[in-house]
Amino acid sequence: MMEPGPCHAVPWTEEQVTRFWEYQFAHHASRYFSSRAALGLLRYLRGRVAWRGKVVVDFGCGPGYLLEELLKVVGKGGGVYGVESSSGMTARIRERFSRRPGFGGAVTWQEIGSSLPEEQVDVVVASEVLEHLSGETARDFARECRRLLREGGGLVVTVPNE
Repeated sequence: MMEPGPCHAVPWTEEQVTRFWEYQFAHHASRYFSSRAALGLLRYLRGRVAWRGKVVVDFGCGPGYLLEELLKVVGKGGGVYGVESSSGMTARIRERFSRRPGFGGAVTWQEIGSSLPEEQVDVVVASEVLEHLSGETARDFARECRRLLREGGGLVVTVPNE
């Protein structure tokens, strides 16, 4: 049996991350956490977050499983936006939801600053996202949440527990 070689860090570029998630969507979409947990997350948050009529951003929206459910609970008068690292994924999201009432659009991380206005968002949701971000990107995420959220807005973050 061969002994493993020394471990070393492999830097991830934005292009590698995008290719990774596009591959995951194309071959393993049903494994997305949100495909299995979107309804449970919203049930858990019922009574803690008043969704009806709110403006919500789903950071790391993937193929849109949680975004789909958020559109239902936000209802008329609200809006839901998706943010994803992959331009291919945001194009799929826009195609899938463009005719849905309340869908505000989908943008990449790089486009968010020019696409979503300051202090207009009631709730930012980042479900199973933070563990995928580098330290610098996590800081950018926190700054962007602060920029987007209106006074009194909320941030919902989930991370793996096991």
